[in-house]
Amino acid sequence: MDNLQSVPASVAEQWLEQAEFLSLNASLDYIDLIINLAGTDRTGRDMFCHMTPEIRYASLFEKMPEEGLKDEGAFVARFCWSEWQHKMFLADLMRYWGGGSRLMLAIDPLAFDEMKNQLLAISQFEWGNQTGVFRFYDSRIFPELFSHVLSEEQQALFTRIAYYWGWLDRDGCHIWKPGSLGPDSTVIPEPEKLILTDRQIEIIGCISDAEVLARSLSREDSSREAIFRNCFEAALAASQEGFWGELGEYVQQYKWFSDPQSA
Repeated sequence: MDNLQSVPASVAEQWLEQAEFLSLNASLDYIDLIINLAGTDRTGRDMFCHMTPEIRYASLFEKMPEEGLKDEGAFVARFCWSEWQHKMFLADLMRYWGGGSRLMLAIDPLAFDEMKNQLLAISQFEWGNQTGVFRFYDSRIFPELFSHVLSEEQQALFTRIAYYWGWLDRDGCHIWKPGSLGPDSTVIPEPEKLILTDRQIEIIGCISDAEVLARSLSREDSSREAIFRNCFEAALAASQEGFWGELGEYVQQYKWFSDPQSA
């Protein structure tokens, strides 16, 4: 495996057990995994094409301007619980890749090609005259997309296609976000691309700034998630005040972390 952030075996085992339970409880014998290979020495071909029984997979750069890099970006892959080889491989990915914000799980009843097309749509965004890759599958930003960035209509593009979205947070805790798709849902709307506003782009930038700063901080009395939340609050405040310097300068200037209980 690549030199990535692994998680304790017990954490990976519990995550796998939860994923299988939720899938089977929804009468699904499979689970979809989104894995981001960008910046690693692995490709989709390396990962999946030699697997027996076959694992269905697809690049999320398909038909994008970045298609030339499609074997090195993000992929969706479907693992079948009834195939022990699939389950073992998924367990390895959770163990050795789970701590690097590279894995996102989707428990959904969609046919694979239908799910792929939905993911391809929400992996793209338009902003004015520009387009880009929307890396929602980075679990470091996924929760804040729902709490601070996306409108209710845009959130529905994600919640309407899954029973659950799952990931590990910065502290290695399993998170399961319920979707709005129910067992009686029969028609899934056509895939839609995201159209973002200037303010949404600015808040996404705040998430990025907060993540960079949070990685440089450590406090024995605070979890990694708590430190990030504090940094994110500072980034939002700096944005509202029109502060254009480094976020670390803003934090020092206003003694944002002077109170140990604030983190």
